[in-house]
Amino acid sequence: MEFDLDKKNEPVDSEAFAAKMNSWPECYYREMDAAVRRGLLDEANRQGLTPEDNKIREFLFEKRYEYQKSKKNYRDRYLGAWMEFNYIKGSDAGFFKTKRHVKDLQKLLKEMGEPEIREMGERAIKILSDEYENCGLRYIHLCHDDKGYKSVIFGFGTVSDSTLASRIYNDFHYAAIKVPQSLGMTDELSLWSTSIRRAFNRVYPDMSM
Repeated sequence: MEFDLDKKNEPVDSEAFAAKMNSWPECYYREMDAAVRRGLLDEANRQGLTPEDNKIREFLFEKRYEYQKSKKNYRDRYLGAWMEFNYIKGSDAGFFKTKRHVKDLQKLLKEMGEPEIREMGERAIKILSDEYENCGLRYIHLCHDDKGYKSVIFGFGTVSDSTLASRIYNDFHYAAIKVPQSLGMTDELSLWSTSIRRAFNRVYPDMSM
């Protein structure tokens, strides 16, 4: 699978949609837009493609996305996980705070459906890993699109590509390595860590972590 950082979320016409379906399920994990992903999954179900795996994808879609009628879009709960890791990164260390962070991340894993997925077996775990990887790719995509994230200071100017890559590397290093190690959650967060590191390494193979 290739990941195009310059890809924008544009409407998908029927011909383009059919072309996407030729590479199911890879197309599902390349796609960043939740609404398009919903359409791809619906079409795969209609065509009878990977029906057993799609039951797991349906479960994870419901765990990951919440449709907001007022805004007519989807809220990405998995992307919200990054906010939790960023909060922990900026938080002071301490016994009681560490215990709270552990509980918060255990709750987060439950909300993302990981305990239930692990009970389903290796195939389901692989599908969740692919979903985590897609979340990592989307985070990178948003970092590239966010003017504030790319700004030099106070919203003025834009950092170089190498500086931007270093900022993203730092975020991934904390979320995948430093936070799990500091909280003693390396095993519990192993699937998340491995999956998002794979996402980073696909986009930045020369900065492999």
